[in-house]
Amino acid sequence: MKDYFGKRDKIISCMLFMLVLITELVFGYYFAFTKKTFPGDALSRTANAFYVIFSQPPHLGSIGFIWNPLPSLLQLPLVIFYPIFKGMVANGYSGTIVTAIFSSLACSAIYKSYRKSGVGTFGAIIITLLFGFNPYVFIYGLNGMSEAIFFYFILCIAISFTDWEDDPRKVNNLIKMSIFLALAFLTRYEAIPLAAAIFVSIALWAFTSQKGSFLKRWPKFEATCTVLFTPLLYTILIWILINWIIMGNPLYFLNSSYSNEGQSSNINDPSLINAVHNVKGVIVAVGQKIIYFLPITIGVFVLKIINKNILKKDTIYFLIFVVSIAGLQAVMIFRGVSASWIRYYAYVLPVGAAWYPYEIRKMTTKVKKTLATIITMIFFIFTAFSTYYVMGIKSIAHDEYLMIKPLNSSDMGSNGGISVADINTSNYINKNCNDGKILLDTFMTFKIVVNIDKQANVVTSSSYIFHDAINAPAKNKIKYIVIPNPTSKNGGGNLSSLDAINKKYPNLYKNGATWCKLKVEIDNNFKIYEVN
Repeated sequence: MKDYFGKRDKIISCMLFMLVLITELVFGYYFAFTKKTFPGDALSRTANAFYVIFSQPPHLGSIGFIWNPLPSLLQLPLVIFYPIFKGMVANGYSGTIVTAIFSSLACSAIYKSYRKSGVGTFGAIIITLLFGFNPYVFIYGLNGMSEAIFFYFILCIAISFTDWEDDPRKVNNLIKMSIFLALAFLTRYEAIPLAAAIFVSIALWAFTSQKGSFLKRWPKFEATCTVLFTPLLYTILIWILINWIIMGNPLYFLNSSYSNEGQSSNINDPSLINAVHNVKGVIVAVGQKIIYFLPITIGVFVLKIINKNILKKDTIYFLIFVVSIAGLQAVMIFRGVSASWIRYYAYVLPVGAAWYPYEIRKMTTKVKKTLATIITMIFFIFTAFSTYYVMGIKSIAHDEYLMIKPLNSSDMGSNGGISVADINTSNYINKNCNDGKILLDTFMTFKIVVNIDKQANVVTSSSYIFHDAINAPAKNKIKYIVIPNPTSKNGGGNLSSLDAINKKYPNLYKNGATWCKLKVEIDNNFKIYEVN
């Protein structure tokens, strides 16, 4: 296998990395600065990195304890340039740089895997480009979301797993999987069902493929799991411990009012509401979204038919990988705690892309390998068309639709990015509220915070005195309070009711209070009160 990846291939791999990286960065800049379209969730992750350095006093705990910390940690070296390039944070461009790098790394990993499996140079280049420039993969490589990072880790985990399945004696593949699993958990919680899929696959391998009695097979299973899952378990325990120490709740990331569980009451998609405790409804809800990503997996089965190994255990491994993360969404939809965004089902893309080399290297002749390469290209092309098609359906791919819509018109898009109300509010603060501390809960106002010039005056949910300041604003020298409209759609709709200030003073936005006076209302989205 080493003969297929020499010095020339390393150069090509680097060139593919640079090609994808530069393209992602250029288009990312165009999206963020020209069309003004970038996801609010991506900007929130950038804001979490921003708070670490620019909140007062600077501290790592500002990174937050709801979303996994790695996407924000990776942006720390970039957000320090905020004073000289405001768009690095305000337009989320530091997130674009990080996701572009990981998307490019994924392409390098794909090229290497296909070449090592015996695919010709030209074929490996085409397949790599078909993956890197798949519309869905490409968009997430430039928009600063955590998906591109997670795609890369899934890809590396699947490649390492198939390499290990070929030769279980190579422990280095287990070590690679263990590291990537831990990093995947620090990126997205979907790493848990992926780890469960690997656990089931390892158990199937250990107790059906190995010779001897159960007692003789157990030590190998135990040793394999120890190597594979120890880093992941330690990472999870440390994350729980940090939540416990800092937030006072070991499961704060799971059950706080800001968490997915806490926000589940705001889900208003009829198809999801009807699917709660309804198995048939769950199947329909999952099926109508995952189907657009399945062409890449169908091609794997075609290669298995050619190899005449579709009834072997590795087919079960593949199926377990494919359904694992979607299975988590099915459970969450059934419980009524998932918004079921279509991006949650896109994780089959890297799994499918990683499995083709495993099937191709089982081809016994050059003709079969060539045929398999052509088939791979065809299904990658089908997947590109299907993902692009669904991105144009607003009812199914809402966020993705808003990302690409501005490309087809002269409209400016936001897709949850900074709105006119956000800009007007931050501009007002910069001009009229520089003479005292200003209190905001960044849950709904992070887009405002990153555009405030005088950060030394800002007291947010990452500040040490935040809760004391809410309970006793005057005592903590708070002069201004910014509060989102809990009923305005543009102000966040029902989510704004989860704002800590709204929760403490539920009638403040509507009726005001004796201890403060209204300074301004902006676009029916935000009010700024001056504390008496």
